[in-house]
Amino acid sequence: MQTHLGNLIDDETKAKNLISFPQGNTDWNTVAVLNRSDAALKFITIYDVKRDGFFRRLAKKDPKTEAFSLASQGRQIIFIDGDNVVIRSCRIPNCPLLVDQLRPRYCVAEKKLNPAQAAENK
Repeated sequence: MQTHLGNLIDDETKAKNLISFPQGNTDWNTVAVLNRSDAALKFITIYDVKRDGFFRRLAKKDPKTEAFSLASQGRQIIFIDGDNVVIRSCRIPNCPLLVDQLRPRYCVAEKKLNPAQAAENK
């Protein structure tokens, strides 16, 4: 497992990409990499050390900012995108079915009556 992580670090530093490890934690399961190969299109990829592969890609709207960091357990990523500070969960993979299942569902009432109208109809 350490050789895969070592190979990842070597490959990404040769490509001049930025790497972030969870702060204050020596048991690294997650590594974030800011891809700087294309100056106009920067994105962050999340690497799972145990699975030995990238499993999530986070797009950035503003390619000028490069500040990003992983939380201490490696479950959240914080990055600057333009004028905003973005906090995202990075352990959820990019799976359309999973995103659809986790999407909040809102029920709309068939008859929209305010409390006064509802009491008047009784």
